[in-house]
Amino acid sequence: HLRNLNRLIVSGREITMAGVGPLLANPAVTRLKEFRSSDCWAVGPGVVAALLASASAPVLEVLGLDNTLKADPGPPLATLLGLPKLRRLYLGSNRLGDEGIASIASATPANALSLNLGFNGVTDRGGEALLAGPLLRSPGVLSGLHGNQFSDAMKAQLKAAFGDRVGVWFLASRVCQHTGRR
Repeated sequence: HLRNLNRLIVSGREITMAGVGPLLANPAVTRLKEFRSSDCWAVGPGVVAALLASASAPVLEVLGLDNTLKADPGPPLATLLGLPKLRRLYLGSNRLGDEGIASIASATPANALSLNLGFNGVTDRGGEALLAGPLLRSPGVLSGLHGNQFSDAMKAQLKAAFGDRVGVWFLASRVCQHTGRR
């Protein structure tokens, strides 16, 4: 019956890679279109390599790894953007930092993509990588960058370069920079 599994959502601090890894590695899991993990710190960055190696990688459309990775898993993270059917990638609250964002910013996605990179401790240095890299210049890419540590000048540069395709919130006032709504 694992062949019929097309959506898997795991949540909770008790979830580990020892639990998720074998399921993703099972050759019967070939139709998984959506994988989401939330608040699964114990899963860690190994889940990225497991997803890329899974039989479902070619059909994954939605990938949510919010509050799961703990840190930048390195080059495999940018490799996710090349998955042939990926349309939504949620990487919020993972402490990716400037290095992780720079890795992602240097990638060109295979498709139009909705991307959440919020609350990852990204500073202006990561913002410069986003401005320089191909990711946000790719057709159809929309990105949420809210909750990062950009200066007002960097927020203005991102807005000028990418317009409404990039959302950067002002945390102090909770006003979204690109819509003006609270």
